[in-house]
Amino acid sequence: MNEHPDRAVQVSFPVPTEVIEQLAQQVLTLVEQQVAVAPEPYLNPEDAATYLACPKSRIYALTEQGKLRHARDGRKLKFRREWLDDSLQEETPAMSPNGRKAPR
Repeated sequence: MNEHPDRAVQVSFPVPTEVIEQLAQQVLTLVEQQVAVAPEPYLNPEDAATYLACPKSRIYALTEQGKLRHARDGRKLKFRREWLDDSLQEETPAMSPNGRKAPR
């Protein structure tokens, strides 16, 4: 029968471009659904500072003051973007981004 049982057999057949495009669209839809469901990764203080465009020391200060929601992984602080966004929305309009009262 088969002289080489450990060899793979290759088969090829033409696939219309429309079928490939439909398959690609279905794969894209599935990937987008998975990304939407996947939890957002945590940010470390440096990434949080970059996200908020402020010094890392400000992140530590706001955390110490209880103004930034955070999680801990041992001694490491972790933040989610949504928590950082929420803290910005809660900040009073009379405060400037550096934490001092804004000039009137």
